[in-house]
Amino acid sequence: MREKDSYKVGIYCRLSKEDKKRGKVDESLSIENQKKLLRDFVQGKGWELKEEHIYADDSFTGVNFERDDFKRLERDIKRGIIDCVVVKKIDRLGRGLRTGVFIEDNFVRNNVRFIALQENEDTLRGLSPMVDFYHAMNGLYPKQVSVAVRNIKQNRAKDGDFMNSQQAYGYNKSPEDYHKLVIDEYAAAIVRRVFQEFDGGDSARMIANRLNEEGENAPGYYHHIHAKKKRKKPYRCKNAWGSGTIMAMLRRPIYIGTMVQGQRQVACIIDKKFRKNAPEDWIVVENACEPIIERSLWDRVQSKLNGKRPRVYASKHTAKPGMFSGILRCSDCDSPLAYNMKHLKNGEKGYYRCSQYNNKGINACTPHYVEEPSLSAVVLAELRGHAVLSAASRDRLKTRLMSLLRKNQSLEAVEIQSNISRLTKRMETIDTTLMTLYEDRVAGDIPVEQYKRMSKEYERERSDIAVNMPKLLADFHELLETSSSVDDWLGMIDDCLNLEALRRQTVMGLIEKITIGERKKVEGQATTQEIVISYRFIGSLLHPTKDREDIAV
Repeated sequence: MREKDSYKVGIYCRLSKEDKKRGKVDESLSIENQKKLLRDFVQGKGWELKEEHIYADDSFTGVNFERDDFKRLERDIKRGIIDCVVVKKIDRLGRGLRTGVFIEDNFVRNNVRFIALQENEDTLRGLSPMVDFYHAMNGLYPKQVSVAVRNIKQNRAKDGDFMNSQQAYGYNKSPEDYHKLVIDEYAAAIVRRVFQEFDGGDSARMIANRLNEEGENAPGYYHHIHAKKKRKKPYRCKNAWGSGTIMAMLRRPIYIGTMVQGQRQVACIIDKKFRKNAPEDWIVVENACEPIIERSLWDRVQSKLNGKRPRVYASKHTAKPGMFSGILRCSDCDSPLAYNMKHLKNGEKGYYRCSQYNNKGINACTPHYVEEPSLSAVVLAELRGHAVLSAASRDRLKTRLMSLLRKNQSLEAVEIQSNISRLTKRMETIDTTLMTLYEDRVAGDIPVEQYKRMSKEYERERSDIAVNMPKLLADFHELLETSSSVDDWLGMIDDCLNLEALRRQTVMGLIEKITIGERKKVEGQATTQEIVISYRFIGSLLHPTKDREDIAV
């Protein structure tokens, strides 16, 4: 770059909120003082400075590069409107190492002269090696503040203080201490109802529809109308319960008094983007507030959720699902069996039929038709039989189930551990690669566009790993809870010893799925039908052989 006799100059000034708080607004850092200093410098050189080429951002932090006049300066540089930029200090342009990349991409590459008066830096003669040090030191202050605030919040969260902005539905912030939660009795009653109805076999969609029909305000709108400090922008979200709202509520441990915080944190103070923390890094404090529901109800609901509760399929003509809606599968095409009603002279009778057959006819599948009273009789008889076996020899049954479960799960555990190890090593490799890429970029060993493209690809892969890792850890921890799962199942099966009639709550609590075969014909007459019951926690371990005898219905 050669020096010119005259330049079309742009001057840039910035003042942050932190500067104002520290009382510097009347000192040399004020916007007006920066402008005067820079005008005097430009006029002393005899260069051209137009009023529209004075760029100033007030109350903007240096790590935020989304500033109005800063972006205007960047546009004017690319358009060739100005060919020299002058600032009082480098940190007025921006803080952190990203400022160095900006100088390289916008000034050096576009042959625009850049001058920082206080550091006596000028791209005309080449920036000194101290510039990288300035960038690092300028970025240190906001990082120190960010780390200090984060540490304070983490320490208070570990003590059981509530550190989030919005409390869970069912709770209010205590008037005496906003970091403590107290129960909101009206909303808490809705929470208890949601858990009880889901435990009783109702789907999330059914519960949401019922609350909407009754006119109950959804959590977001409920918080809005009861908030002491109203939001500046009007509430625009739809005031309606959805199945997603119900499912999120059912998974929140706050309702048994366990406060979980720190699920995410600011990944980079530059753009304020958040990243999810691994579950082992969450801050979990038990008994942090008064529980809304009992632990036993919570455990039953989590078992159903972790068991990947299937969708309930029912006819649009039925007011409620059948006894077995959502757990019946076709043995041939694995489609759900849909529930419907027969209207008879002496009443109604529920029945199930393959949904694939219902939709596409005999070319897709066969009916796999089964009537609810007959299926209820089969299931009730089997549950009673297992209850009798459990009562007669509980220890031996538990030993048998544990042995079979561990045998089936051992290979799965090895595979999960292998995947966790592989992803952990890959994450470490990506972190090292990103650091090397940045160093190569600063050193000028790789082009800017290549650096951006490669960084974006690695960050995307890193994000995918961060999403998958918690799922693998959850699966692995679930495998380690074999003993308690068997005890839970045996405890529920004991209640079936004197069971006179099936209830949907019992069915959904004990059974994972029931596979329905097509009726077999003997001499042209349909007589038998294979029915295989797979239980929660233990699967089909009570029927270890595939050659299970058919059950006539």
